[in-house]
Amino acid sequence: MAEAIAGISPQVSAGGLHTCVLANDASVSCWGYNEYGQTSVPTNFGTASAVSAGNFHTCALATTGAVTCWGNNHYGQSTVPSDLGVVTQVSAADYATCALHSDGTVTCWGMPDLQTEVPAGLSSVSHIATSTFHACALKTDATVVCWGHNAYGQLNVPSDLAPVTQVSLGDRYTCVLKTDTTVQCWGYNAFGQATVPTGLTSVSQISAGYYHACVLRTDATVVCWGANDMGQSTVPSDLTSVSQVTAGANHTCALKTDGTVVCWGLNNFGQSTVPAALDLIPEQPQTITFTSVPGQAIVGATYTVAATGGGSGNSVTFSVPPTTGAVCSVSGNVVTLLRIGSCTIAADQAASPGYLSASQATQTFDVVGSQTITFTSTPPNPGVVNQTYSVAATGGPSGSSVTFSSLTTDVCSVSGALVALSHAGTCTVAADQAAGNGYLPAPRQRQEFTVVEPIAQSISFTSTPQNPVVGGSYNPIATGGASGNTVRFSSLTPTVCFVPVGSNTVNLNTRGSCTVAADQYGSSNTYYLPGHQEQVFAVYDVQTITFTSTPQNPVVGGSYNPIATGGASGNTVRFSSLTPTVCFVPVGSSTVNLNARGSCTVAADQDGNTDYLPGHQEQVFAVNATQTISFTSTPPNPPIVGGAYTVTASGGASGNPVTFGSLTPGTCGVSGAMVSFTARGTCTIAANQSGNVMYLPATQVTQTFVIDTRPEANAGSAQIGNEGSAVTFNGSGSSDADGDALTYRWDFGDGTTQNTSSATVQHIYNDNGSYVVTLMVTDAPGATSAPSTTSAVIANVAPTATFAPTSPVPEGPITLSLTSPRDAAGDLSTLQYAFDCGDGLGFSAFAPSPTFSCYAWDNGTLTVRAQVRDKDGGTSPVYTAAISVVNVAPTVTMISAPATGSVGVDYTIQYRFTDPGTRDSPWYYQPNWGDGKKLSLSVTSTQGQPITQKYRYTSPGTYTVIIKVIDKDGYTGSTSFQVTIR
Repeated sequence: MAEAIAGISPQVSAGGLHTCVLANDASVSCWGYNEYGQTSVPTNFGTASAVSAGNFHTCALATTGAVTCWGNNHYGQSTVPSDLGVVTQVSAADYATCALHSDGTVTCWGMPDLQTEVPAGLSSVSHIATSTFHACALKTDATVVCWGHNAYGQLNVPSDLAPVTQVSLGDRYTCVLKTDTTVQCWGYNAFGQATVPTGLTSVSQISAGYYHACVLRTDATVVCWGANDMGQSTVPSDLTSVSQVTAGANHTCALKTDGTVVCWGLNNFGQSTVPAALDLIPEQPQTITFTSVPGQAIVGATYTVAATGGGSGNSVTFSVPPTTGAVCSVSGNVVTLLRIGSCTIAADQAASPGYLSASQATQTFDVVGSQTITFTSTPPNPGVVNQTYSVAATGGPSGSSVTFSSLTTDVCSVSGALVALSHAGTCTVAADQAAGNGYLPAPRQRQEFTVVEPIAQSISFTSTPQNPVVGGSYNPIATGGASGNTVRFSSLTPTVCFVPVGSNTVNLNTRGSCTVAADQYGSSNTYYLPGHQEQVFAVYDVQTITFTSTPQNPVVGGSYNPIATGGASGNTVRFSSLTPTVCFVPVGSSTVNLNARGSCTVAADQDGNTDYLPGHQEQVFAVNATQTISFTSTPPNPPIVGGAYTVTASGGASGNPVTFGSLTPGTCGVSGAMVSFTARGTCTIAANQSGNVMYLPATQVTQTFVIDTRPEANAGSAQIGNEGSAVTFNGSGSSDADGDALTYRWDFGDGTTQNTSSATVQHIYNDNGSYVVTLMVTDAPGATSAPSTTSAVIANVAPTATFAPTSPVPEGPITLSLTSPRDAAGDLSTLQYAFDCGDGLGFSAFAPSPTFSCYAWDNGTLTVRAQVRDKDGGTSPVYTAAISVVNVAPTVTMISAPATGSVGVDYTIQYRFTDPGTRDSPWYYQPNWGDGKKLSLSVTSTQGQPITQKYRYTSPGTYTVIIKVIDKDGYTGSTSFQVTIR
């Protein structure tokens, strides 16, 4: 039995009408249709790593990276380019083959068509797929690029396509497996092959056939869809444990995990009949690999050994050869280390069906003893710079001495067993013992301790003198160092300040600089040094500031320049505000700006110097606010004598009411808020508001306007006129007592108005009637008069139109029309029309239509008339016209005229005639049967009725029959047809 080759996985590939497989011994076998030799596997390519079955040719990829193709080579698809080089994948299609290079580029050969034209610059490809008319590449960034023919959109990769892990092509359609384990297809879909089943997920592999597609799911089952006319999409119901699925042209194959192949669908060339002796998984060797490594193998310890074996599924077992049994032992996978020496562990794995026994593997390592170092000396806590310390420790049984060294040479050094402390920090001493007598070196031990400098004591004053002035005193407070000794105080400037012995009080004697010393003794050991600190401050005299000014009438928006005398330092007295929301002093200024009402506090300050303390004084005063009155009402425009007006105004925040009075009592008076207009002229209203403790009285404000008298309107005399013509109205009788110019507003009573500066006006009425005309006049200030009325009586005007009927006309219906109607009122839609057709019936009733239908019964002259009337009964003249009526010949219409007849048998026809000249009676009619014989004329006074006539032919033949009808005026109408007599 052949032996499997490492790295070779079994594979099945379904082509057009054949199937090929790759066994894990790197052999390829094919079956099915072989007209082009596509199943005749060559023997010259060595060991194969992959096989691809196309439509009528097959390609294999050798483990060396070389490609071999066989079968149909009509387009060169089986002729591998000589410079192809090493590739990582090959894909055989119908008329072309494509290969993927290790650098991520693609080469295609075969039919010189779009499918072999790889896009320029295509790179970073991880997988390729080919089909009948197109090819696609999966790139390392999980995107897809396609080329070739695009008749069904198979190249149109969706713009929103999610990351892809596999791509497979059918005949003019494309399918991809996405990273979310779902499938998406596009392109040709006549058999539903591009419509993925709803809810299909958990897909691990996809394969697209000609018109059907199949997927392998993660549960090792297969799902197919699309064309099923050959059963290619009907998955066997008992098919499970599948590791790969492949869809051919019209058949499908699946590789199971046990190495067997199952095929279904079209089997006309045995492509779905799997050879009985097919074995894709020959007996395989097994290899054991230790996956664990012992750490330090120390006597008394245990070690859990682990190893991986072959695919038989049997456990890897462990044992100890007799030669090393005294050094170590094994139980299951636990190795116990018994003594110093060399330990060997053996690993074995038994055979099983399909797998050979694994060759024994061994793992050998040394077992050693361990030793421990223990410090027996205690370091100083803490160590102090310039001290020394003798270190000591015990070691293990190797016989080697324990040696010491410093790991922090910048802090301490070691000579033999003596540690010298040189600088503050952490001192780390290392203890080591060398190996010997089968014992490992002892693990290094460390001893760490802190080294400190001798500690200086720091004294800190925690108090400062408050207002140190001559004659006062000060009790200083200070914290000292860690020695715990008392902090003592003394004066270094006894002429300025003095501290009595044993006292902590500093007496301030005179102006000047006072220096107080604080001292603390050190400790009896070297850890703490004596401490000393000094505090220096000035001793001052005091200064007094006195305000010599007071603000006069301090109001909001005003200012105040304060004046004050200061102390003996000679420094300038500066002013500031302690109430900046009420009053404010700009930096560098002595002016107090009064911003808001309230209490203003002005501070006066004088800097001190080496002899005098700063001086401070405050001045407090009230700031009053002003009040403003604003009129909130507007007088009438214009105000008229005899009228009145309610005045309103807003005042300040004092809450006092705003009061009103008249400054021009000759033209207007005021009572409360009511202003009465008593005479023509200028009226002035005054508004006032009183103040209170916070607000000053408001400044009086006034409102002035001119009182007018009302003009009088006179609409003039009554007028008469006609509708559609101008009527003149005269309002010159209107007047204004003030002599102001007037404007005139006319209301003409018909819904229209007109404003004018002229006393006379013209107006055109569109309809007759009696109208009330109203005039109102307005003077220049805007006073408007009471209305004045007059009247206008407007007479009706009869309408007119044009009557010009068409002449001549044929007998029959005619239409009379009145055109270009005109009416003074202009409302043409209300006009009505009447017509006389000249038939002796007289005029028709008046109606809204300007047209009327008449009938010309006979040829001759027809006298017609027309008239138009408006809505008020005004009637136009009677319009008369003569129309010439022309005769019209009768029209003959066949009702029945058989195409054939027989000799000696009555041949019957039927016809009728019509004549628009209904008074052309009588009519004469006569048939001419076409055989040379004439019949006499017949007469009738009725038209439109069927006329039946019979005739018996004596000889066979084809005859032209002519029917004639003649009216009383001799006008003839006719028709003809042919009849065949047998």
